[in-house]
Amino acid sequence: MFSEKDFTELKYTELIDLLSRTTQQYTARLATDRKWKGDDEKIYFLNLLMKEIELREKHS
Repeated sequence: MFSEKDFTELKYTELIDLLSRTTQQYTARLATDRKWKGDDEKIYFLNLLMKEIELREKHS
């Protein structure tokens, strides 16, 4: 799992790709495993990733 500092080393397109892959994995798990209640760590990670993308979009 990445930390917020790790995002600075990724290009914008890599961030978008990472968000896409992570979201796809998370939603696939939600769709296929009815007993799974979610993953707080993964949600936190997705939020950090979206914030980094948003910051880059504002500063470009």
